[in-house]
Amino acid sequence: MYRLLRLLLRLLLVMVAACAIAAGLVAIVIALAMIVSEAGATMRVVRRPIVSTYDPGPPIAYVSNSLTTVGDASATTCATPSQSVTAGNLLVCHVQFEGAVTTVSSIADTAGNTFSQLTMQSHANNDLRGLLVYVSNCAGNAANVVTFTLAASRPFRKCACIQYSGVQASGALDTSINGTGTGTSATTSAVTTAGSYVAITTVSLYGARTQTETSPWVERMENGNVQFAEQADTVSESISGGATTWAISIEWTMQMAVFKD
Repeated sequence: MYRLLRLLLRLLLVMVAACAIAAGLVAIVIALAMIVSEAGATMRVVRRPIVSTYDPGPPIAYVSNSLTTVGDASATTCATPSQSVTAGNLLVCHVQFEGAVTTVSSIADTAGNTFSQLTMQSHANNDLRGLLVYVSNCAGNAANVVTFTLAASRPFRKCACIQYSGVQASGALDTSINGTGTGTSATTSAVTTAGSYVAITTVSLYGARTQTETSPWVERMENGNVQFAEQADTVSESISGGATTWAISIEWTMQMAVFKD
């Protein structure tokens, strides 16, 4: 009997100890739950919205242009009229001449900019040439003159420049394409832009014609032989050089350059 009582007593003590441990575990779980709940409430209080720091910058905008016709006599240079150029802008220039092929040996301006040349476009008859050049994030000058120097004398030289603000300071050129033919209209094959852009076309004609631009292209300057036009948008899309038209069939070359916003 005595041994049975001792056994029951030990069993009771074990049960009490187990209850105490269980109660302790419950208390710990409750405490942890309260801590997590309070932490969650604190996190909800201090949570802040994420604010983007991306700055798309100003939109691309046309600023000004300058255009000259040198004349019939052969020579090696063509200089644009003076133009006020603002530092940081995009300057796109074009030179046209007639006769056998030659290279443009240098391009210099009053501001001291360094121009990048695109591919010269020649007509199949080997008597009409056009070259497009550009400088982004340009140096400024209140009376800037751009001078093209040819490696050999050529007649019927014409040169022009157009200025835009809001173009990327570096890596500005997206893509470019040329076209040529004979007829009463000019265009190029299609290219796909990378995103927000301005596309600039130049048309050179082997003789003077009044040119008409087709929407969404906008004519910026023309003198009968040379025309500048632009198209701009804020999305990536497929575009072709402006469908420029005139009344009487003639030889033409077109160059299109696309620049990023």
